[in-house]
Amino acid sequence: MKRRIPFLILLVGVLSLQLNAQGTWSTLGTGSSNGVNNFVHALVLSGDNLVMGGRFTTQSGGLPANRVVRYNLTTNTWHSLGTGENNGLDNQVNAIAVSGDNVFVGGFFTLAGGQPASRVARFNLTTNTWHTLGTGTSNGVNSGVYALAVSGDNVFVGGSFTQAGGLPANRVARYNLTTDTWSSLGTGTNNGVNSTVTTLAVSGDDLFVGGLFTQAGGQTANYVARYNLTTDTWSSLGTGSSNGVGPAVNVLAVSGDNVFVGGGFQQAGGLPANRVARYNLTTGTWHSLGTGSSDGVSAVVNALALVGNNVFVGGGFDQAGGQTTNRVARFNLTTNTWHTLGAGTSNGVNATVFALAALGNNVFVGGSFTGAGGQSANYVARYTEPFTSVDEENRSIPTSYRLMQNYPNPFNPSTTIRFEVPRSGFVTLKVYNLLGQEVAVLVNEVKQAGRHEVVWEATGLPSGVYFYRMRAETFDETRRLVFAR
Repeated sequence: MKRRIPFLILLVGVLSLQLNAQGTWSTLGTGSSNGVNNFVHALVLSGDNLVMGGRFTTQSGGLPANRVVRYNLTTNTWHSLGTGENNGLDNQVNAIAVSGDNVFVGGFFTLAGGQPASRVARFNLTTNTWHTLGTGTSNGVNSGVYALAVSGDNVFVGGSFTQAGGLPANRVARYNLTTDTWSSLGTGTNNGVNSTVTTLAVSGDDLFVGGLFTQAGGQTANYVARYNLTTDTWSSLGTGSSNGVGPAVNVLAVSGDNVFVGGGFQQAGGLPANRVARYNLTTGTWHSLGTGSSDGVSAVVNALALVGNNVFVGGGFDQAGGQTTNRVARFNLTTNTWHTLGAGTSNGVNATVFALAALGNNVFVGGSFTGAGGQSANYVARYTEPFTSVDEENRSIPTSYRLMQNYPNPFNPSTTIRFEVPRSGFVTLKVYNLLGQEVAVLVNEVKQAGRHEVVWEATGLPSGVYFYRMRAETFDETRRLVFAR
């Protein structure tokens, strides 16, 4: 079991914790009224809360919950967002993002908490109130929202719209919470992308965008692209006519130097890749998940979640890596193998998965299903993986020092930093603010050769940009992280 101590949790050292496929399924809520009464399209974890959105209008026990609801994992209780008949939204929710006390929601709705809100809105958990993004009749966007991401004071919104806050914005836009203003990504008629955006992911200075488009910023970009927030420029993932995937992208997730992409495609970077693939930002190369004709999964991928070396994948498939797998599966990046969630014919769920969220050894699954692991589960369920100890010596030893990008980033209030040590030696890992002042010492000791992780909790520090620096022998590298309350 993990033991939390201030600023540091050592997850991988001489011993490592690894997921075992034989876990258990459970419902959210009890009895026949567990879960919600219609499809779940979005899931986000924030502290002790699982926030979900979709088509539903009631939660476990028949209590009103209009298209968005919060489930407390500690008390096992349901809570609507807002009170009375005007709680929640008046139409479907497709996307949710959480930052501090704010829950951002996007979809097809035009009312939030009974007030006009054009397809995107903000709910404050402290004041229990709904707010628009922008003011007057030009708040929000002019068509459906399918994707949201938050970085610091910026909320990124993707969908089928062509205007945001009354200004031209082609399918993706940025809303600044401090200035209360909307802006496009790029300038002129070539801002944004040329067709619907279905997914967004932020990592450092990069916003990754996926969807149905073939151009980004007026340049060729096949269904996935990167927008640099510092240079305000668009670029493709890969080069030439075989950049990106084809077609289309439904979900993105980023961990360190890797961008994971899921959708309906069967090639990535011109190479075979069945509905899920990995793009390495350092090498600029695409990779399938698994090898040969049985790589990836057999049908569309709608959801991804990352935990350590494991990629959880959800969608409409019935095979993963060539084995029977019911709509949700796990791929281990270390062993390059696929695994079911649960054993036998009752593994997984009985209908399409639209959303995943993972924390520790718990994976939360949302979709159109009514059964999980062979038991009743109404549109949302939890799968718990047991942990088993594995000798670190049985895993390959890194050949060089390496410091990975923290995840998540931005974060609130904790983030994971991974690093690799090729031989036993003294290692320091420290965090600094923008003034260069040391604010945390995460590692200051001899480390054995292997792969290591620490978790930094920024509780008590102000929001903003920080830097973490690793030193060992002649190795000296610094990376940037963002604490966003």
